[in-house]
Amino acid sequence: MKTTEAPVTVEQIFTKSKAQVWNAISKPEEMIKWFFDNIPDFKSETGFTTNFEVHVEERTFTHLWKVTEVIPEEKLVLNWKYEEYPGDSYVTF
Repeated sequence: MKTTEAPVTVEQIFTKSKAQVWNAISKPEEMIKWFFDNIPDFKSETGFTTNFEVHVEERTFTHLWKVTEVIPEEKLVLNWKYEEYPGDSYVTF
């Protein structure tokens, strides 16, 4: 995606409480149920970083995550990129 293109936006409505959704995106024990089963650790604290590999067929995606913004139970922003591939993205929950 070029920087001149519009961002990709995905909206989802959940029938769970705000606290349940927040836990699913911010607590490692819940995140491994919804994202990847090998997330080593996660803290919903600005500046926190983590990395882990995901293998898809014959390709490796080393996820490099950095938390850039946190408003508890309201907003979580990750700088999300891959070591092996160019590009830089921000994922906002």
